[in-house]
Amino acid sequence: MSASPAQLRQAAPRLEIRLAGERHLLFLSGSWTVPTLNASSKQAESFKQLPDARLVAAMDMRGVTALDTAGAMLVNKIRLLPRKGEPLPLVETDQAHLDILALCLPPQESNAARDKTFVLPPPDRPRHARYVLPLYCLGERMTALAVGTGERLSFFGRFLVVLGKNIARPGEARWVSIIHNMEQTGVNAIPIVALLSFLIGMVLSYMAASQLAGFGAQIFVVNLLEVAIMREMGVLLTAILVAGRSGSSYTAQIGAMAANQEIDAMRSIGLDPMHMLVVPRVTALVATLPMLVMVADVSGLLGGLVAVWFSLDITPGMFIEALQRAFNLQHFAIGLGKAPFFAAIIGCIGCFDGFKARRSADSVGRMTTRSVVESIFMVIALDAFFAVFLTSVGI
Repeated sequence: MSASPAQLRQAAPRLEIRLAGERHLLFLSGSWTVPTLNASSKQAESFKQLPDARLVAAMDMRGVTALDTAGAMLVNKIRLLPRKGEPLPLVETDQAHLDILALCLPPQESNAARDKTFVLPPPDRPRHARYVLPLYCLGERMTALAVGTGERLSFFGRFLVVLGKNIARPGEARWVSIIHNMEQTGVNAIPIVALLSFLIGMVLSYMAASQLAGFGAQIFVVNLLEVAIMREMGVLLTAILVAGRSGSSYTAQIGAMAANQEIDAMRSIGLDPMHMLVVPRVTALVATLPMLVMVADVSGLLGGLVAVWFSLDITPGMFIEALQRAFNLQHFAIGLGKAPFFAAIIGCIGCFDGFKARRSADSVGRMTTRSVVESIFMVIALDAFFAVFLTSVGI
């Protein structure tokens, strides 16, 4: 059923210049569609004749009730009039209207003009903005932090749901991918973990020996190494290395897939990216990090043995005997028990930030850096929580 002439007149497109604060805005209202655009050229010409047309700073389309391609072409024409070819920016425009306007840009506009077309101008600051702005920035940061935390918790919850389905139906798990990721994140990381743990053990031994020598208690270097390496330093150093090595690779791999729209293609054919990409990686990391922690413990103690052998003349036999007396299974279990928690955090953060990457190499790089920083921070924060909690309960 077509609209009556009275309805068309009521919905006719209108434009006028309004003063908003210290700026002049070109205010558009009505329906900018084919049935109501009987005199489209007259609309553009009427804007030329407005006395303050050259003072207009932006275009306000909040009053537009309907917009089609014909109306969008006319709006784009009007936007080019006051600034000799440079389009007016838009204020608080609906996203659907933006899409139609972008579709109907004149073909002769350069790419640079296209990039500048839809930049929203900053709002007018009130006179008290210098006092309010810090609070506004703080609130914006806190809001972003809360939203990001909620998204990460939601991602972790979905991971647990898919992991539970794989545990209930082991035949549907991607075992080949899990084994492959265990090799990449676990077996291939053994050399670097062993080497760095060996060097850290030597450093701790030299530092402890120099401090205990004044008391004639050099033999207690072994006790210090046992507590420091097996309870704290072994698992913490391994987790940080894995966050920089494997967590970043997770983000880069998934981020590259997101940039190339491979993840969208997976969803379009009915494959769940959580099942295909996230669960195998995180599962492999949880399975291999305890193994790497044991390698780090042994290598750190060997580094300490070499250091005290050359600096304190404590033979390997004396070192092993003192280590047997000082060994506490509880310290070893605590260090090993932290590993699965650290692995789950590193894997989930790495995969989550990979999904957040956009279609550019710069975005993949930024998200990779962000995942490493977040993973290391969360590992250290969780380790501090474990230390405080276990000490408070007397363990």
